[in-house]
Amino acid sequence: MTKTIRLPHNFKYRDYQKWIRDYIRNWWKRAVVVWHRRAGKDKTYFNILVEQAITNVWSYIYVLPTYAQWKRIIWDSIDKRTGYRFIDHIPKEILESTNSTELKFNLKNGSFIQIVWSDNIDALRWISPAWIVFSEYAFQNPQVWDVLTPILRENGGWAIFNSTPNWKNHFYDLYNMAKENPDWFCEKLTLEDTKAYDQSIIEEDRQNWMSEELIQQEYFCSFDVWIIWSYYANLIEKAKDEWRITKLPVPSYTKTDIFIDIWVNDSFAIWIKQNEWQYYNFIKYFEDNWKQLDYYFNFIEDFLSEHALSLWYIYIPHDWNNKAHSYLVSGITILDKFKQYFWADKVKLIERPKSVNDWIEDVRKILNRCRFDEEETKQGIRCLENYKKKYDNVKKVFSDKPDHDWASHWADAFRYFAIVENKNIEKKNTIKKNLKPFNVIYEDYL
Repeated sequence: MTKTIRLPHNFKYRDYQKWIRDYIRNWWKRAVVVWHRRAGKDKTYFNILVEQAITNVWSYIYVLPTYAQWKRIIWDSIDKRTGYRFIDHIPKEILESTNSTELKFNLKNGSFIQIVWSDNIDALRWISPAWIVFSEYAFQNPQVWDVLTPILRENGGWAIFNSTPNWKNHFYDLYNMAKENPDWFCEKLTLEDTKAYDQSIIEEDRQNWMSEELIQQEYFCSFDVWIIWSYYANLIEKAKDEWRITKLPVPSYTKTDIFIDIWVNDSFAIWIKQNEWQYYNFIKYFEDNWKQLDYYFNFIEDFLSEHALSLWYIYIPHDWNNKAHSYLVSGITILDKFKQYFWADKVKLIERPKSVNDWIEDVRKILNRCRFDEEETKQGIRCLENYKKKYDNVKKVFSDKPDHDWASHWADAFRYFAIVENKNIEKKNTIKKNLKPFNVIYEDYL
């Protein structure tokens, strides 16, 4: 006798949650959903994946910003009202096994649901899902969608992007695109729309020192709240207003500086800059990972050759002269490798900044004199405007330290430019200050 499985399992959709399930299942393959805090986003979309995985044998992935969020939200989380964990929404009759190493729920029909996180983009290149849910996409590296788009296009898969806002970043752009695109489902629901909780919950958060700006963002889905998060967002917005983010010319035979940083997983960030009168023109931003040094050397050489540019200096971090660095092979430092490939006098080590706040201030002081090519530095601009303070969920305050997420790694690379140029400005000002005036005597000649 065939056993009947009722779906959803141990879960009941609220009225406003049913729309996305029905639309994504019957009409659209793409959806952008802006819901307020505590609207039940993750429970809703996880149950949508479970329903699809049981009825259609495919692979399904659930993308979170970080591994820590997977542990907190999916694996360890227990619903206070019902007592159910996420795994409790998969009927035991259909659950084959769980794999805590690969973060997988394997179903008896051959489907699986896998949890991944977007701060390890390279690992996503090797999976081929038919359904993807991006949870809190506003806080994810936007390149994750660039990596997964070709896969979904090839297999005709589905994608849901859900999040509360995080200023006018890539999620805001995606939301505005979806509003105008008839092939996308798009929805924004505030607490006033869903009435999921009494408004007294907002007063409770106010008493716990949640700022009014954060309340507007979290409960009323405002995309206008940037000042409480970002170090540079207002300066990037000013650059847009002043048309300093535009299509930039790349004049040939111009002196060109390159600033490079490395992060975990052998990830490289490269900023390429030219000087033009009072402006610093950033003509290219490039990042990649899991590549050998020669790959980046070839990229730099090809870019300079393509545009007939004259390399002035390459600036690299102070610790690249350290033989204990994880990137090293055979005891040769990264500095040695750069000097072997480029002229030795072209490669400069950047001294270690005194403190994080010092170099953040260095960047803030010089951003007003920077211009960016809007296409060639798009990802770099996203990193700068999303570079933000860390929020303490317990104390309900912002730390004086930056939040280490996808944006912070490559915003850090920009600091090397700021450190170098601010020191150059200080040197020039010191020279001017110490110049002694000349007494000039004019003689008349007959």
